[in-house]
Order: sequence, then structure tokens, then C-alpha cells
Amino acid sequence: MSVEKKLRITGGFLKGRQISFLKDSNIRPTTDKNRSAIFSILSDKVIDADILDVCCGTGAFGIEAISRGARSATFIDRDTSNLLKNLHLVDGYNYTIIKGDFLKKMVTLIEKSFDIIFIDPPYLKYILKDILEISSKPLRDNGILIVEDSSKVVPYENETFKIIDHRIYGDSTVIFFNKKS
Repeated sequence: MSVEKKLRITGGFLKGRQISFLKDSNIRPTTDKNRSAIFSILSDKVIDADILDVCCGTGAFGIEAISRGARSATFIDRDTSNLLKNLHLVDGYNYTIIKGDFLKKMVTLIEKSFDIIFIDPPYLKYILKDILEISSKPLRDNGILIVEDSSKVVPYENETFKIIDHRIYGDSTVIFFNKKS
């Protein structure tokens, strides 16, 4: 039997509202505490930003970004069932859903570009180098890429991305990159 779990939005006009997901679903949502810390670091950069929430699971990052003033959110995931349960919170706001593998789908985002990309892949499943490579096209110059992964992941920069912040929260690492112009 599936047990429904809850997360909460930590800021913006939806602050305190709950996001639900099935405990036995194959997702590991970013905790409220970690998400709040990420948005605290982003500060006002989220206002009027176009957001890409990759491996979105519940959609908590993109939904919270809209709550905090983002212009739009695009969600990518193989399984959108948990996301679809929560989008009622942002009915009437600008969002797009893309179902499929993010490595394949991000390549097709030729017409769109984003100010902030948040990627929370299954821990230790993808190589950070590949994530940086696939993120360079859809991210605008001077945009911010945020990768949440296992704390075992070693931060890595390349010619396109510079690390601007790196935090470890328990078994998670959150790396903030700036795309060089």
C-alpha cells in the first residue's frame, strides 16, 4: 500500500502549502530545509527568471520558484505522476511539462533558454561532467546551474561553468555554477 508523504513550500505566496508524493515512488525529493537554503542563496535572482526543473519528481523546486516570483517553470521527468498531483498549486501560471529522460530531452530544448537550471538526478547515476555538458545550451549566459547529488560527488568545473558556491547538507551536495558569457 502506498503511503502519501508531504513536503511544504518554504517561501513566496504559496509558503506553507503542501506538496504530496507517494513514499514508495522512485523519487528522493529535496528536503524543505535544503530547498529553503538553495532559495536563500539564489535570493532575488529567481524573480522574473525562467526556471528549468530537471528530474523534477514532485516539482517542488519549480513550484516554489513560481511562488517566489519566477516568470516560468519547465519540468522534466521520466515519471510525471507525482508532479501532476501538485501542479494545481500553480494553475494559471506559466509552466510546461516535458516527459522523458533528461539527457535526451534537454538536447531538444533548442528554442528555449533558462536563467536557472536545477538538476536533482538519482544519486551517483550520472557523471557531473555530462550534466555540465548537456546544460550549457539551454542555460543563458551568466545563468545559474544548480546540481544536487550525493555528498560523495567531487565538484568539477569546465571552460563553460565556474563553481560559485558549494554546500553539503547531510548526504547531499549542492553545487552552484555560473555559466561564463
